[in-house]
Amino acid sequence: MPIVYTELLTKRIDGASRDFLLYCNGPEKAMSVCFEPERLCMLPRSGRLYYPTRESLGGVGLVKSALAIQLSKHFEYRESRDPDASPTHFNWNGRCYLLTNELVRLTNDDV
Repeated sequence: MPIVYTELLTKRIDGASRDFLLYCNGPEKAMSVCFEPERLCMLPRSGRLYYPTRESLGGVGLVKSALAIQLSKHFEYRESRDPDASPTHFNWNGRCYLLTNELVRLTNDDV
C-alpha cells in the first residue's frame, strides 16, 4: 500500500521553523518526515506529485491531490518550453530549489 502525504506542517524545533510532511493522516510526530523541497517530483503526464519515503515503505510516496494543488504554484519550468516537461525548480520560503527529480526512475506513471 503506498504512502500518501496529506498535509504540510510547520513546527518550531530549537527555536527554528521546520516543515514536515504528514502521511496517512497519522499523529504529527509519529507519521511525518522532514520536508526537503528539492526532492519533490511532479510527473507532467499525470500531474501526480511524489515525495520520497523510506525504502521499507516502497521508496516513493504520493502527495494528496489537494496538497499537490497548493504546492503547484511554487514550481518553475526554466529549461524547457515543452508543456509536457517536468518542473525544474521549486520556490519555498524565499528560496529557489533545483529539483533533483530522483524519483522519476522509481515511478510507474503511465496514467
